[in-house]
Amino acid sequence: MLLGMSVLVFLIIRLVPGDPVLAVLGLNATPDLVAKLREDLGLNDPIYVQYVNWLAGVLHGLEQQQEPPPALTGNAYAQKGEPLPISWPQALERFAGSSFARAALGSRFVDLYTTVRRAEMEEFSSWITPLEIQRYMGPL
Repeated sequence: MLLGMSVLVFLIIRLVPGDPVLAVLGLNATPDLVAKLREDLGLNDPIYVQYVNWLAGVLHGLEQQQEPPPALTGNAYAQKGEPLPISWPQALERFAGSSFARAALGSRFVDLYTTVRRAEMEEFSSWITPLEIQRYMGPL
C-alpha cells in the first residue's frame, strides 16, 4: 500500500503541467542551458530511475528525520557550498564513493552501475566527434 502511494505521489509530481527546468531558468533560457539542467537534474533518465532516485531521497529524509532546508534567498550562485561535479567522470566518482547511494541503493548496485558507466565513458571517449572530423579532416 505504501509503495503504491509513493508511486502515485511521484506520478502526480511528474504530471504537473509545465517544465520544471523552464520554471528554474526563466523565459530567456537557451536550449543548451535547458538541456544541461535537464541532464543535471536527471530528467533525461528513464522514469523508473527517476522514481528510484526520488524514493531514495524520501527514505533518507525520513530515516534521518530531516526537515527541508529553508528556501534560498538572493543569488543561489553566490552562496557557498560544496560545488557539484562539472564532468561525467567527477560525478561518477562522487557517486561511487557516496555512502548515501550505497545505503539507499546497495553497494552491489553502486558498483555495477559505476562499472557499466565507466565502460560507457571509455567507449564514448574513443569516438571521433563531428567537430574533430571537421577541424582535422575538413581541409582534405
